[in-house]
Amino acid sequence: MAISRRACECGGSSCGVGPTTPCIDALSAATWRCWWPEPGRRPMRRRRAAGSANSKRSKPGDTDILAPEMEQTQGSGRIIAGIGRRPLLAPTALLLAVLVVVAIAGSWAKAQSFWGIDYYQFWVVGQAVAGLDAHDVYSDSERRRIGEAFLRKAQEDGVSQRQIRVAQYRVNLENYSTPFLYAFLHLFASGDYDTDLARHRALSLASMLLAIFGVCRLLRFSGAVTLAMVLACIVWFDPFLSELRVSNVNALQLGLLVLFLCLMRARRVPQRQLLAGALLGMTVMFKPNLALVAVLLAAAWAIHRRWAKLSMVGLGFGVGVLVALGWSSAFFGSAHVWLDWFAAVRSMPAAIIGIGVGNYAPVKLIPGWNGVGFSIAVLVLLVGVVLGFACWSRRDACASGAATPMGEGPDRESVEDTLFLGAGCLIYLLSAPLVWQHYFVLTVPILVLVFRPTGSSNPAGVSELLARRILPVTALLLLNAKPLWAALPLSHESFFPVANGIAVLLLYGLSLWQIHHLDSGRWDFGPGARLDD
Repeated sequence: MAISRRACECGGSSCGVGPTTPCIDALSAATWRCWWPEPGRRPMRRRRAAGSANSKRSKPGDTDILAPEMEQTQGSGRIIAGIGRRPLLAPTALLLAVLVVVAIAGSWAKAQSFWGIDYYQFWVVGQAVAGLDAHDVYSDSERRRIGEAFLRKAQEDGVSQRQIRVAQYRVNLENYSTPFLYAFLHLFASGDYDTDLARHRALSLASMLLAIFGVCRLLRFSGAVTLAMVLACIVWFDPFLSELRVSNVNALQLGLLVLFLCLMRARRVPQRQLLAGALLGMTVMFKPNLALVAVLLAAAWAIHRRWAKLSMVGLGFGVGVLVALGWSSAFFGSAHVWLDWFAAVRSMPAAIIGIGVGNYAPVKLIPGWNGVGFSIAVLVLLVGVVLGFACWSRRDACASGAATPMGEGPDRESVEDTLFLGAGCLIYLLSAPLVWQHYFVLTVPILVLVFRPTGSSNPAGVSELLARRILPVTALLLLNAKPLWAALPLSHESFFPVANGIAVLLLYGLSLWQIHHLDSGRWDFGPGARLDD
């Protein structure tokens, strides 16, 4: 059963929220708002019950004593479950917490058997540049020379078998990442590959966990549902399992994006929008496949007339780009390295981005795909559809005189920012000609959002049942396709790209549904829109 803010009000007589139906008494409403205050506000002290002039002020801890008296809603016959206890101490949440700890430990243990074939390239380039052993790291001859030099060094120094094997596998480097990525990751390097790989894995795992917890907190999931979402995205989530195997940076990207969303909500942080914009700018320079996220966010803020927010974040974004340029140029010794990187990306050989070598790009499954031009056309189409839906929703809301039906508070803006940020990630996945399996980690923001509780626990109508239950579950199953693949006689080469492509397409359609209903009043943006534990 879901308890919304609307189900916990007293008609405006005591709690000051406003009349709704049905309501509970003022003491229950105040108690609910005490346990779950709005972000940025301190927990409220409970008020006296209506009509109890001689009642003493409640003390901390009184809620549990009063819980039995608040189980039955007066006048409506509804049972309010969970009021008066700490949700994270509920048996369901405690059991899920134990499973999460076990899952994290299992993921960490499972990752130890892999070499980190992607991280090795990041590590080698950083070591070569820092040791002044590299000149043009993006030239074919230098890639080969650096790879052979580090293989000889590993064999001569008697390092671990893991490092020797990955050096043999990566004797010809495929380094097409940005200079800022190499410069940033070198911050965490000690020179010992095994130690640095363990640090990178710990950072990736922490980023993934904090990203899921962060999005769930912003969208007001309960503790138990948050823990369940962590399990769904850690234990069987194929993109994250692939991330653990190759040790890439997609989990880190996801963590930076969610940190951006949290900074946008950090009301006590001075100049939070400026800082968030700088973080977003550095995240895009870290790996430019997220540039579309910045474009969609800017367009959404313009559509909703958030000019002050757009200008502050835009200013911070520019500062972040300049910091990334300066940092990486100082690390490589010249800003010309960015031109070398751009030339290398344009000349990337087709042999290393084919479907047969693990490229799961959905756009390559479209009959008639003929190169980057086709991908750009798909990208423009998908962006246009998203912005069209945003304008359509805004126009209908304004025409009906309910442009801000649920208010323009921070909760609504959190949903809006998460929605358009996630849509930008989905459009990249659907249109890019190169999408490795671990790139699908970027589906997490929308995957979490489509499970977000609203004011009603039961979907109304077939379309809402599909959008809030059936299709999200289907997308999650397709992204956790390893058990399905093992049980069915399907080839790896064809099944995984199709399954992941369908999942992302479903999530894209669901994001359009969410955008269309963003201003329609179907969202409950109040602090009580939570799922039971």
